[in-house]
Amino acid sequence: MKRKINYFYLTFAVIAFLFMLFYGGVQSFWYDEVYQIGLCDTSVSLKGLLKSYAMLEDYTPPLYAVLMHFWYMLVPYGNEWLLIPSELFAAVGIYMMGLLGESAGSKKTGIFASLVGACSEVIFINAAFEFRSYALVFCAMTFTLWFYGKKNREGTIKNIIIYGLALMVLVYSHYYGAVVCGALVFFDLFLLWKKKIGFKHSISYFMAGISFFPWLLLVAVYHERSIAEFWIQPAKWTDIKAVYDFLLSDNRIFAVMFLAGILLVIMMMIKGEWQTFYEKRLSVLNVWILFFVTFTMFLYGAFLNKQGSIFLARYFLTVLPCTLVLVAEGFSAFAEAWNGKKGYYGIVISAAVILYAGFDTYVKIEAAVQTSSYPYEETAEKLLEQADIYDQNVLILSKDNRKVTQGWKYYLTKKESLPEVRIVAQELASYEECLNYDKIYLVGFKQPITEATAAFLKDNYKKIGEMKECKVTIYSKQ
Repeated sequence: MKRKINYFYLTFAVIAFLFMLFYGGVQSFWYDEVYQIGLCDTSVSLKGLLKSYAMLEDYTPPLYAVLMHFWYMLVPYGNEWLLIPSELFAAVGIYMMGLLGESAGSKKTGIFASLVGACSEVIFINAAFEFRSYALVFCAMTFTLWFYGKKNREGTIKNIIIYGLALMVLVYSHYYGAVVCGALVFFDLFLLWKKKIGFKHSISYFMAGISFFPWLLLVAVYHERSIAEFWIQPAKWTDIKAVYDFLLSDNRIFAVMFLAGILLVIMMMIKGEWQTFYEKRLSVLNVWILFFVTFTMFLYGAFLNKQGSIFLARYFLTVLPCTLVLVAEGFSAFAEAWNGKKGYYGIVISAAVILYAGFDTYVKIEAAVQTSSYPYEETAEKLLEQADIYDQNVLILSKDNRKVTQGWKYYLTKKESLPEVRIVAQELASYEECLNYDKIYLVGFKQPITEATAAFLKDNYKKIGEMKECKVTIYSKQ
């Protein structure tokens, strides 16, 4: 029976992956993804890439960027090619969701967990279709939780070491992974106090800590920006609800089942069913991780460092597996309450509700791929159609920062298959050198034009045209 159930998980994951391949890369990359290209393309050495991350040019650890640096070298031009690793991480995570659900509840819970994952809007749009580390950290979290349960059940050194390796991947995928690691440490300290595990289980955490410390040391030495100064507003209580609305794909039924899953754990705790507690420790652990990460990051952003709040919904994709497994436990409890453990009416109804959520996800993806707030690729195509774009006296002046500008070259050169165009970010522009150009295409999507750039263009050039749909302004020397 177990082999058959695993084929269920595999089927859901494969269908989701094929769907991701079909829609992946259709929508133009947005600002952060073009920034990611600029960080990890082949114009930067691996050493330079690691230094950029140590300087906190991106507020994530470097694992995803290192992987994408090598992937970038291997694949042809196109967003759809760049996204394949993210899609693969997301699909593997969906498969692992089934194993997690089975470990936390039952085989039925495993099926629901995998199906919920395969129908989750947030996994598709915010993880699989993002050229960022979110799919990787989602996948790493599923493996971490799975091996956590495995090392606690079997207690072998082999599983403890594998769990330690999973923790290492998790903390190098996203800084929120380190917060999750803290939650896991406290949970295992409790189990150690209750003599349910031995001291050898601490090996995993020493592995993660020793491996991550050198990176934190490099950041302390090289950082040019501070993670204590961030653009996000101080966290508010309403932000907590917004985070979970996001994780639950704004699906009210998912929200009800999520609360039901939490309630089941709380009732077990109130009743003092400690034997059940130890048997269902993964369910308890999911609730504990969500509580610990949510309120640790909330307290940090709302009270400890209002200037550097990092309470951002998409960062909570780290704990998405915990959230969706609790949703699956709610559905499983509903199915059993409807028609008993061996009944099928409740299972059919639950599956139908989840599949309806999947259809809603499909509709939202269809709508999302039709629009783009940051049409970098489309703008590059328009500029390449201009007859003078390769002329010696023509310059593209980008309002966006140097890393985004570097990433945008990916589209302007079709991954170096076309000749170089002359492009510079305004933060690096020498106005004296800019005067060598008779025509300037001013382009930018997120950053505003600086006062100095605006004054320079006003004094030396006249506006001769616009491409409004691409946010391009054309200037000619007076």
